[in-house]
Amino acid sequence: QFYGSVSAISAPLAIDAGASGDWFNDYLWATAVQEGLVISPYPDSNKVPIPWVTSKPATSWLFGMALGFSPHGSSDTDSSSYFKIDRFPVGGPFRGVDLPFDSTGTIRPSIWTKWLNNDIKTLLADDTSGSLANTKIYFDVGDQDSYMLQVANKNFNSFMATKSYSYTYHEFTGYGNFPADHFNYAFDRIIAILKFHSSNF
Repeated sequence: QFYGSVSAISAPLAIDAGASGDWFNDYLWATAVQEGLVISPYPDSNKVPIPWVTSKPATSWLFGMALGFSPHGSSDTDSSSYFKIDRFPVGGPFRGVDLPFDSTGTIRPSIWTKWLNNDIKTLLADDTSGSLANTKIYFDVGDQDSYMLQVANKNFNSFMATKSYSYTYHEFTGYGNFPADHFNYAFDRIIAILKFHSSNF
């Protein structure tokens, strides 16, 4: 138990499908394809796009998550969704990542399971002994988030409602001619978070 409270603003919570939609397939994967992501059936031609390109947020997000969730194992002989990292230091723990779908867009269950094992819902499934059992939790999102994160947050809120965690969820709706997207109302939201943490030291 290190913190009395934790918070997240417009975070990719609950990456799998839920009652409010499917953030991974409907936004992350679909948008990465629109941004030009192609998985070649010839693995040696697939390379992790480094450095990240700010004009391709979904692609950057996708590979950032893959680096954490599904680094390609040195003994893994299945390279159907493998992307190599050029100039990776010799002797490093891995030399690339596996995406959770192959060149046809078909989910690879063995890789997707690794992603779900790191999903916040999985990590918080046991609310009796988890590290956040006695921690106040706050998360918010705009109802017109630029990256469809309202879908992930609504699904996470539905999940949290079935648990005994102490949490606060806020969905910003915007006002006037300014929608509550991923960027607007940062000042309002920071104030809300600071007040939350101030009352939960």
